Amino acid sequence: MTHITSWIDFYKYWIKVFPGKAYIIYYNNLKHRTFSELEGAIRFLGLEPDYVRLNCTIEFPKPAYFKRTNTPPPVDKKTLFRFSISKADKAIGIFKQLIFSEFGAESETYKRFNLDISVKDLL
Repeated sequence: MTHITSWIDFYKYWIKVFPGKAYIIYYNNLKHRTFSELEGAIRFLGLEPDYVRLNCTIEFPKPAYFKRTNTPPPVDKKTLFRFSISKADKAIGIFKQLIFSEFGAESETYKRFNLDISVKDLL
């Protein structure tokens, strides 16, 4: 009986610590309907499933099969660079908004950070 009690306490703890929506995966469903269970979990997280990876997971379920080559996939460096710049600019924009909303545009704090620049200005 103590095993059942500790199991119940374990789940009560998780429900208390992480309130809100939950996606419950039952082992039997995961074992027999792996693809749909994984797809459902990915969608629950608000992500779009990568079906190539999902199919790979189904086709090669054992860790021994999960060996990638040491060669990284080809990357278009210009695209990666532009993507990185846009992410950094977005972060600077969010930071600007936070500082502006907290201190105002005329404040010394706002001026001290020289927030009228973007990453593109630094290149």
